[in-house]
Amino acid sequence: MGGKHSKHHKAVQDKHPKIDPKVLLKNIDDDDTEAVKQKIEDLFKTLDADGSGVLEGAEYDNLMKEFGIYVTREFDQKLFYSDEEYNVEDVKQWIKDAMDPDGDGRVTKEEMLNGTKQVTEWVEI
Repeated sequence: MGGKHSKHHKAVQDKHPKIDPKVLLKNIDDDDTEAVKQKIEDLFKTLDADGSGVLEGAEYDNLMKEFGIYVTREFDQKLFYSDEEYNVEDVKQWIKDAMDPDGDGRVTKEEMLNGTKQVTEWVEI
């Protein structure tokens, strides 16, 4: 099919442009419901490196990492001038519980849609 610099590789890249999860998560807060759903689906496709329709293994770990970074940065910004504190490990567990409610170590698109809604609601508080 061709290497990294082949025409096929370029066509696949054009069809699925690289999306920065941090930027996408930040923009989700401000959009209407349909736009949010589309952005979450785009993020899912980006994280689903093997195209299986399920995030597992390294994809699962990457999802948890990206959401962890997003949430802790948002909390840091919102709580910077206050006496409020949060525990990073608790945040990671909240994210895991939201994204993988059945605890099977896999995240489906539907789980991610629901989990992202929960996570962005926490950040808005």
